[in-house]
Amino acid sequence: KPGYAPAHQWYGFYLTAQGRLNEAIDQITEALRLDPLTPFVAANLAWANYVAGNYELAIAQSEKTLQAHPDFHVAHYNLGLVYVQQGMFERAVSEFEAARALDPENPYVLSLLGYALALSGARSKADAVLGELEQRNSRKTVDPTFFAIIHLGLGDVAFSLATTRTAFEHRLALSVRSRQELDAALEAASQGRTPPGVV
Repeated sequence: KPGYAPAHQWYGFYLTAQGRLNEAIDQITEALRLDPLTPFVAANLAWANYVAGNYELAIAQSEKTLQAHPDFHVAHYNLGLVYVQQGMFERAVSEFEAARALDPENPYVLSLLGYALALSGARSKADAVLGELEQRNSRKTVDPTFFAIIHLGLGDVAFSLATTRTAFEHRLALSVRSRQELDAALEAASQGRTPPGVV
């Protein structure tokens, strides 16, 4: 159904994952045209622009979403992600704190806050956020990726690689020089062959 907004939105997500970013933005823009009132659709357009490196468009879309839906946490963390990429860490922290206040149980938002705090130089605050995630993990399993995000901000790349890679039964590390080499290596691995470039 060409007029079904969720189909355009989810197809846009798929295209984003495929790296077909202009097409993704077109699909999500169409979803927003069809459904201008749903904040998640508007936030997805900001996200697609963020992934495409269209930071000013991502900021404008997030701010527009927040004007209409000031309590929508996703728009706040989208803004935070853009500000991190622009090196505006204090603004990123502010947006992640706003997202956390609106969605206090979300461990992803908490990990983004810890990441931005670490990058801003507030190491003790980032460590405190890490401690909060560890407390949550003692009650209910927290995805190891969320810990790794904060450790990346703290500069602990080895910890991040160790914890995220061990979270999966099957894992593969490659060293490639192009998208074509990556595609060929992943194709070989999916067929049970050892691909070139294995680390």
